Amino acid sequence: GVVVSSDGKIAISASRDSTLNVWDLKSGLVVQTLTGHTSSVNGVAITQDGSIAVSVSKDRTLKVWDLKSGDVLRTLTGHTRSINRVVIASDERIIVSASDDCTIKVWNLKTKATLPSLHDDIGPISGVAITSDGRVAVATSGSFEPMVKIWDLKLGMELGAFEAHHSIPEWKVTVTWDGRVIISERFSQPASRVWKLENGVNVRNLDQRSEWR
Repeated sequence: GVVVSSDGKIAISASRDSTLNVWDLKSGLVVQTLTGHTSSVNGVAITQDGSIAVSVSKDRTLKVWDLKSGDVLRTLTGHTRSINRVVIASDERIIVSASDDCTIKVWNLKTKATLPSLHDDIGPISGVAITSDGRVAVATSGSFEPMVKIWDLKLGMELGAFEAHHSIPEWKVTVTWDGRVIISERFSQPASRVWKLENGVNVRNLDQRSEWR
């Protein structure tokens, strides 16, 4: 995965070689390599001020990085299988991670506390996104019954679920800034679906032949 800082100055790329590279987007050069994971790095997120990054790995850990020094500030443990995705809430307090162990874990970046996990009874969680206010998480899961699920992070309860891409596991999910629309992406196929978050209605399907009107 790759993430770009909000000011557009740096990008961070996650690699299968267990490292992360920090790129200066003006020069196109790697300015820092972050090392510490022991297996493939599957995802990375960055705070809005660009000072902190959080990475997740097949080694079942999350690492919190100081991007100024390149040091690991802390390592978060709790997942029992590979972690696939991580997102940071806009208030920079809450981290949400999605794992093959069928859980979504919620962490407080400031206090280091782990909040109650969200368990999925369908299968591994391949993608996760959160609304800008950090209240609602949207996750994609299920090897055999692909689903998009919506969770209330404050209450720790599932708000709804709907079938996704018909026997094709999801890979990535995005929520628009206003929290009204979900876009889910098929694994290994160039197609996406657009959903209304409030009711799970599939309002549009997108593929390489689609025209937006």
